[in-house]
Amino acid sequence: VLSHIQSLQPVAGQQQQQQAQEQQQQQQQLQSWCGAAEAGLVTAAADTVLSSQARRKCKQQQDGSSLAAGPAAASVAWANLKLQQRAFSEAWLALLRNDLPQDILKKVLLRVHSDVLPAMTNPLLLSDFLTHALNRGGFEGMLALNGIFTLVTKHGLEYPAFYARLYALITPAAFLHKHRVQFFQLADIFLASGMVPAYTAAAFAKRLARLALRAPPAGAMLAIGFIHNVIRRHPACMVMLHKPSALMLAPEATATTANSTFATGTNQQNIAAAGPAAEASAAAATGIDVYNQEEPDPAKSRAVESSLWEIEALRNHYCPQVCFVSC
Repeated sequence: VLSHIQSLQPVAGQQQQQQAQEQQQQQQQLQSWCGAAEAGLVTAAADTVLSSQARRKCKQQQDGSSLAAGPAAASVAWANLKLQQRAFSEAWLALLRNDLPQDILKKVLLRVHSDVLPAMTNPLLLSDFLTHALNRGGFEGMLALNGIFTLVTKHGLEYPAFYARLYALITPAAFLHKHRVQFFQLADIFLASGMVPAYTAAAFAKRLARLALRAPPAGAMLAIGFIHNVIRRHPACMVMLHKPSALMLAPEATATTANSTFATGTNQQNIAAAGPAAEASAAAATGIDVYNQEEPDPAKSRAVESSLWEIEALRNHYCPQVCFVSC
């Protein structure tokens, strides 16, 4: 009787194969909630129950489905760095074409040189925006200096009227802004080059000296330090500190202008016809400062012909620290 009973092992093996096939069919019928598995963007974890041959077969099927879906599904577009920079640049250019409110504009100018320009595909595309902000002057112009400085030093931006715009930003309000230290540091860097003409450097020194007379003590000390750096880097401006007597420079011109206080219109015409040196000597003899504070162009302000008499006046300042720094 026992010899006619069938063995139970083959039956158990068939049941295991059937269970494995059912599990495989269930996995093929499953769908991910976002469709990523069907598109081939993600790969399901390997099932340890299946044999190695079954896993290789599943992998071949998945590879075939991903190739059939096309190259766009196989490679993720947002992982490309160049495409990210292009999208970032287009987004910022679209934003800056709009008329931004004052508070948003100030926040943009504060961060554009550190967070926006390094990630742009072509940072020079923001030159129009930054130069427009610089031409507006005021606090926006001071903040735009950071971006202009980055474009000039690292990306080769040429801005011919830059020093005229920078000269216009030096106003009494510049000593009261929260970012005044950073502004004067950038201005000092721009004037540090030996290629800056002497008349431009002299105009900046003279304007700061004139403003130091009305600035608070902290602003006056800042202006004196700035003037000191300008004169040390541009020895041609030393004549503003020590200018010999007009009698030693132009005896003929001073003889003509000795009675300039009581001169008639004809004598004044003769002084003007004698040239700028004679006119400057006549002004020095009568105690007139030839520097034109209202002139927006530093080249036409005649600062080199003037002197830094404001430094001597600051030696008698009511603040002892200002007196000590100016001595």
